[in-house]
Amino acid sequence: MNVLSIVFKHKRGGYNRRLYELYSSLADKGHQVYYVSSEYLPVEHGNIHPLVSRIPFSSRENLLFWFMFLAAAVFHVISLSIRCRIDRIVNFSPLYTLLCAYPIVFNKARAITFIRADNLLHGTNPLRNLFFHAADRVGLRLSSEIISVNRQLQSIYQRRFNLPAARFRVLPNNIPEMGRLDAMGKTGQRRRLGLDDEHFLVATSGVFSPGKNFSFLIRTMADFRNLAIKLVLIGDEQARTGERHRLEELACEVGLSDRVLFCGWQEDPLPLVACADLFVFPSRFEGSPNALLEALGCGIPCFGSRTPEIAEILDHDELLFSLATRTELAGMIKRAATDISYYNLIKKLSQESGRRFRFDWSAAAVELVTSDGLLPEPT
Repeated sequence: MNVLSIVFKHKRGGYNRRLYELYSSLADKGHQVYYVSSEYLPVEHGNIHPLVSRIPFSSRENLLFWFMFLAAAVFHVISLSIRCRIDRIVNFSPLYTLLCAYPIVFNKARAITFIRADNLLHGTNPLRNLFFHAADRVGLRLSSEIISVNRQLQSIYQRRFNLPAARFRVLPNNIPEMGRLDAMGKTGQRRRLGLDDEHFLVATSGVFSPGKNFSFLIRTMADFRNLAIKLVLIGDEQARTGERHRLEELACEVGLSDRVLFCGWQEDPLPLVACADLFVFPSRFEGSPNALLEALGCGIPCFGSRTPEIAEILDHDELLFSLATRTELAGMIKRAATDISYYNLIKKLSQESGRRFRFDWSAAAVELVTSDGLLPEPT
């Protein structure tokens, strides 16, 4: 089977990691995977074939870059479709599926579009949102199957574009297989952070952006000046947005520069997450956050903001907090740090929440891509 995909460039985070995982799994099964990009992606296999156009201004991602990349992508798609029989289109964005209209229409290729997040929530420019609204509408109508990362996104896109429910399938992210730190390993990690065993360590991780709402968590930490509670932030900004600088300034402003630890981007954040006592995820909107799932896999208790997407993962109200004020989260963290019975309860509820997400994501995704119709949801 010949599979065609588009991704404009490599970025750190779960979006690209999942995409590369799918490419590799398809290639391992003997399928030929062709990807169109503005640069070579960090995924190599004898059955993975890059179609790269070096586009000026890629570091700035301005309008000129996007115009040139979209034009080059359409050229590559048409050229490859003429030379090869494209059987499947696999993209993580309806816009990229739209760019693959030629093989969908003329080669009758089946298009599988994965919806990872609500694209209209990530921009405030009305012209940008109008463009993506139109592109999403056409790209999804060209799709044979639409694979949403959670039920909330399915509901949003189904209503927004009046699409039939039969076109949709929910495939959440999974909890990856990982080892847990033993007591000595946890102590060693904490020592490297300059922490003693009596410190109660709260962790969070992800790409630094306003939507992740890490500033909410930093401000909440200001309520614990008389307790041995510290916060470790694992991650960084994707580009030079200034978000990390704003968060560091905020920590100084509220007098917590010595209690908020910035660890930078970690290719393997799990040892730092696993040495924490509690993971808190205050995001305003999400798809199926890998950071939260990885924390559940580490076996530590987790709190998340009370949004529909996060509530699908943390399906116990005791683990959810409102973003309207910091009072609820502050009370939950303080109680977790001082009440062992409560701590054991939220740990148990977190473990229960994580059980549904222990499955082979790659195998499920490959089966969806290579089948001729929708399959039952993984259990």
